[in-house]
Formats: sequence, C-alpha cells, structure tokens
Amino acid sequence: MSEFNYKDFLKNSSFLNEAEETEEKFSVDKLEDKVKAILKKEGGAVGVKPLVDAAKELGASKKDLMDVLEKMKSVETHKDGDIIDTDGLKEEEENIEEAEESALSREKEMVMKLLLDKMQKIANDNPEELTRNFLTKLKFMIDDLMMSDF
Repeated sequence: MSEFNYKDFLKNSSFLNEAEETEEKFSVDKLEDKVKAILKKEGGAVGVKPLVDAAKELGASKKDLMDVLEKMKSVETHKDGDIIDTDGLKEEEENIEEAEESALSREKEMVMKLLLDKMQKIANDNPEELTRNFLTKLKFMIDDLMMSDF
C-alpha cells in the first residue's frame, strides 16, 4: 500500500485548480470599465441584471461584481437597487453652480452699468462741485460693491 502524498493531492486536485482558475479568470479593471460603459450607455443608472450579465461575460460572479461596485467611488446603489454613476451627478451640480454664478455676475454688471449711467447723467445735469463730490464718493462705493459678493 502506498503512502498518501498530500502535496501531490493538492497539485492534482481538480477542485483546487478550478478555484484558482475562477479567482484569476476576470480582470477587475475590465469589469470596472464595462460597468462604467453600461452606466454611460444607460444614462447614469441601471439595474443590477445587465451588470451581472456583463460580469459573467468577463468571467466574474455576481459576488465579484458586487465587490467591485463597492470599491468604485463613483458608483452608488440606490435604495431601490439601481446602480447609479454619481460622477455625472457631481458634474451636473458643478455646471449648475457655474451657470448660476455666471448669471449673477452678468446681473451684477448690468445693475452697476445702469447705476453708473444714471450717475453720469446726474453729474452732467448738475455741474455743481458738491454734486460731483457726492457722485465720486458714490462711484467708489459702487466699485467696492462690485468687488464684493453682494
């Protein structure tokens, strides 16, 4: 009777070989890229099923997919189970803030121009020195206001 060789058993074990193959079968980077591509194609949100199908095509299990999704900073799971790309949401928020700031800046410039035009008209209609001093001080106040965030 021959002795049982543990090392040979491990080396030739089909169960262990399959487990090792499963671990190395898919690329995390490719799976992340596929997830991002699907989210982009679907407008930033998608159910889990298309992602699971894509993961299986790449040799990953649903658990592998969920682990990858959990590590992705730009992806969140909605309370109803949908997977959402939050990068798109952040970009939209930034664009809205920029547009609001730009609109406020344009409004501010229009108000200042109107005020300065009115001041110039008053100065032309009232050439007295007192009025000019007052208008000059007012102009400096408006300039200071323009520099602020009013």
